[in-house]
Amino acid sequence: METFVATCIPGLEAFVAERLKRIGHVRIVRTESGLVEFASDAGWKRFQNIRYISNSFLVLRTAESSRGDDAVRAALSASFPITKSIKEITAGKKTFAVITVRENETIRPREALEAEKRFERVFRLRAVPMAPSVELWALVRESGRWYTCLRLSSVRKENKERNPGELRSDIANIMALASHPHSSDVVYDPFCGSGALLFERGYAAPYQKMYAADNDPRMIALAEEKLARLKNVYAKIEEIAHSSLLSGSVSTIITDPPWGSFQKIDDPAIFYETMLTEFSRVLRPDGVVVMLCAQKDIIAQLLKERFAQTFVLENQYDILYAGKKTALFILQKSKT
Repeated sequence: METFVATCIPGLEAFVAERLKRIGHVRIVRTESGLVEFASDAGWKRFQNIRYISNSFLVLRTAESSRGDDAVRAALSASFPITKSIKEITAGKKTFAVITVRENETIRPREALEAEKRFERVFRLRAVPMAPSVELWALVRESGRWYTCLRLSSVRKENKERNPGELRSDIANIMALASHPHSSDVVYDPFCGSGALLFERGYAAPYQKMYAADNDPRMIALAEEKLARLKNVYAKIEEIAHSSLLSGSVSTIITDPPWGSFQKIDDPAIFYETMLTEFSRVLRPDGVVVMLCAQKDIIAQLLKERFAQTFVLENQYDILYAGKKTALFILQKSKT
């Protein structure tokens, strides 16, 4: 079996590990903040473009060392056999770069230049500073665990071209998967922005209908463009407090309500209470809400004091996203 590393949004390691196990032929080796190490004989191509992962790597060598510079040096000086997978990944490529990341910070130590010279001979590729066709990473964790690895994933086009406030594809895909998607779903995003969440839900699994709403006409125009290839998607300009959807008409709500960064919220408690009230109205019994919210304390208090009989908290993932502490809530509407 080969060893792989998947990086992810800190706080979602358990979710990612569980999804990886569903692929089959996967054994989880360890998890820590923002990282899942696993072994598999499924082949490296199987883990190249998984949307709920931030980055995926084939591990060439790993060990534990002292924290700091010792671990960096060990990762950059590691030796490893040239396996069939390495030959396949580098076949037909002409350039490469060494990327060193220590505790989630990209650095350029002196040893990286020496490593590039050595790996030029090993891979028979030319080291370049920009746009390499192969990336060799020295990944050093706070725990002292280090990895010398080849990056499998590529930068996704939609992440390069995100609009302000638009979610990355990895968190959007996780939210779509966390909604327990089914072909009979009627999905609603009342704060759709440019449509990232419904885009991921649309391609994650079949559905019956999807409704996109936002109070900003510019966002609705962007969402309509992004979702144009999906069928049975209906977009509308409207406020959450005045939704035109019929009561009990929705099976699933997947949404990223305003955090207050790009859209000011005068009274967050009142705003979120209004929002949850409307969610309760439009949702069917047993309907699901998947919601990302930075105001997690307010949401938690409302769920306990005002909506304890309305929603069951299925799960809450406290995560770090875009440098901010936030939470991913998964709720289910009560049957009664």
